[in-house]
Amino acid sequence: MFRPNITIRIIITALATLLCLSTSTIGAENSEFTDEVTAEKPPSFAASRYTEELIEPVIEELIEPVTEAAFDFIPPEGLEEPEPERKVIISLADQQMWIYEDEEVLHRFLVSTGVPGHRTPTGNYSVRSQAARAYSNKYECAMPNWSAITSDGLYGMHALDGTSYLRHLGSVASHGCIRLAPENAEWLFNWVEIGTPVDIVDDYTEPPEVKAIEYRVERRYCY
Repeated sequence: MFRPNITIRIIITALATLLCLSTSTIGAENSEFTDEVTAEKPPSFAASRYTEELIEPVIEELIEPVTEAAFDFIPPEGLEEPEPERKVIISLADQQMWIYEDEEVLHRFLVSTGVPGHRTPTGNYSVRSQAARAYSNKYECAMPNWSAITSDGLYGMHALDGTSYLRHLGSVASHGCIRLAPENAEWLFNWVEIGTPVDIVDDYTEPPEVKAIEYRVERRYCY
């Protein structure tokens, strides 16, 4: 009877040892899994609160709100874009007007200047005043898009009502003023400024670098 008891005890002891070894292995595996999960777990709000309290005031001091004014370009003093240089030249011999801007010809307009006895005086003038629609009491006529070139208002550039005068453009026909077609007078009125130079010359030759355009100018006096 002694040997069977010993055998049973040995078997029980062996089983108990195997059971303990299995439990230890499972526990170690669970421990590694728990460590992996804990390592990847993001810090809690409570753990990061102290960091947020330190960083937020720094961000408020360094980052300023962006406004539209921040993108406005202010050119350095003395580097402002210059105004274009404008000039009007009128040739009595050609009965033609040249419109210059920065030494380039923008337009060439046919005109009618003064007939003999009312010859348009040559000289260097400038635009003195303007009126969308002036009226001459002396000649009893309206003068749309009027740009005076003398301080007394006796001479200026303008259009006329009606169309009968258009056939005389390119020839002398006025009492001294410079007549233009309605569309040209309107353009000129909007382009010139007070102070724009207006030179009236006996004859004018375009500079060689300016492409020449030939016009047939009818030479006749219109009364």
